[in-house]
Amino acid sequence: MLERNTVRVYRSHGGELFRLSERTLPQPEPVRFPGGLLAATEDAIWVQRSGLPRALLLAVDEAGALVERGQADAFPWPGCPRGLRYRDGTNLLEGAVEGLGDGPFLAVTAGVAVDHEGRVLVATADGPRPSFLRAGPALVSLGDGLFAAASVSAPGPSDTILIFERDDDELRLLQEVEAPGAVRALVTTRQEGATRLLAAVESGERVTIVPFLIRRVAP
Repeated sequence: MLERNTVRVYRSHGGELFRLSERTLPQPEPVRFPGGLLAATEDAIWVQRSGLPRALLLAVDEAGALVERGQADAFPWPGCPRGLRYRDGTNLLEGAVEGLGDGPFLAVTAGVAVDHEGRVLVATADGPRPSFLRAGPALVSLGDGLFAAASVSAPGPSDTILIFERDDDELRLLQEVEAPGAVRALVTTRQEGATRLLAAVESGERVTIVPFLIRRVAP
């Protein structure tokens, strides 16, 4: 989890989250509305944040400390040969993503993105196709053509998570789930034939992890 300038690493086991380690990032250039990216591999984590010049590769060492293993000019991303970068001073991502164009994006996942105006885009062979959906900067693939995204609502005491699916080059909204605060990030894990959606929810000065269990209902 990326919280302001700190990365915290958790392990999911038996439906519970256990904190493994944390690390403070280098001091970034000031950004009014910063964005952040995290991607976990088998034994390491790529991290990027608005205001940082390079992406960082972190790993938990034998002593349990989260240490830096490397850096890159851009954040590695599937279907984006040169990676993703934050536009200077913003939370907007830029990079040539297959089927989605060069951006700028608020968020990107497998075959879907949110552009700088909040429109949800679908990747096609002819380039990005705008849908009727609008979303905020939190977006994640749930697998099997399902996606979750935060709404475009202004920060408040509650927020909405949109659950939608892709059917060819079209999107269909399936459900709207209320969250007890502003949704800042979304991530998924697989659990017994279902997808466990974890939302980082901000309420006041506190950020909590709220779990949701997502199951595709057979027609």
